[in-house]
Amino acid sequence: MEEFATHAASATPNAAVSSLTLLEARGVLARLSRSFPELNAALSMLEIDEGDFELWEPRSEDWYRAMTLAARQGLRGSDALQLAVYVRAKEKHGDLMLATSDTELIRACTEISVPVLNPGL
Repeated sequence: MEEFATHAASATPNAAVSSLTLLEARGVLARLSRSFPELNAALSMLEIDEGDFELWEPRSEDWYRAMTLAARQGLRGSDALQLAVYVRAKEKHGDLMLATSDTELIRACTEISVPVLNPGL
């Protein structure tokens, strides 16, 4: 995860991440660690240096935008909320990428011309 944070920060001048993204990453690692105990170390290391990313908290406006995105793009609620927070961050900062390796979120981003940083590649 530290390598991803470093890669993401160097890939774009303004790297932003939703606090929901951190929750999702922790959840995935926790579920996988049931079958792969060696992932417990990765779970304990899942911290992001404040210098690597700007952390964005979801706001009420993001929830409303997420409802629209979920309906239009056929996204799960958490993916739609991540995309909504990204849209708000992009409105403030301009040149940003959305960091995800979720295939459905990548599909939706491609359809609406949102640049994606995929750590799985």
